[in-house]
Formats: sequence, structure tokens, C-alpha cells
Amino acid sequence: MKSRKCATLLLIAALLVVSVKQSEACLPASTPLVVSSSSSVGAIAWISGTVIGVAALLGIYDISRRTSCVGDFLHLGGPGFDRTITPNDTVLKPPVCNKARAHR
Repeated sequence: MKSRKCATLLLIAALLVVSVKQSEACLPASTPLVVSSSSSVGAIAWISGTVIGVAALLGIYDISRRTSCVGDFLHLGGPGFDRTITPNDTVLKPPVCNKARAHR
């Protein structure tokens, strides 16, 4: 189980590294990257990029905890983790990883 958790975390880290490298590759080589902290446009771009990055990270975390056996290691909870899933919840049930322990 620990190896799956490590493999999932490595996959998430690799996806983040690839996405950062891809975004750097899209920049033209002749144009230097200038970040101006005094302009409001630069601040808005930085904030929007941060919000998109956090949303993507949380989305990847939620998909990985519901489809693999890593569990809820950030303790965010939610249906299936800290309460039962009701018929009105439209979520994927987390897998039962240790079936031998569940029957004891």
C-alpha cells in the first residue's frame, strides 16, 4: 500500500513538473520574461495563475484519492471519507483496499 501511495505522489509531482516545463517551452526564446511587480496586470496574472494551479492540484488530489488506495492523507474529508454517501451525492465511492482487514 505504501508503494502505491508513493507511486501516486510521484505521478502527481511528475505531472506538475511536465506542465510547468510545457508552459516555459511555449514562451519565445528571443523574448525575455519580464515580471513587473508594480503593475496591476502582473499581479492579476500571478493571482489567476495561482488560483488555477491550486484548483488543478486539488482536482488531481481528489481523483487520485477516489480511484487509488492513497486515502485522504490531507484530511480534507468529504462524502465517503468522513461521512456516508447519500443518494443525493454525486461522487465516486473510494475503493476498499484492505478487504482482508474489512472482514475481520
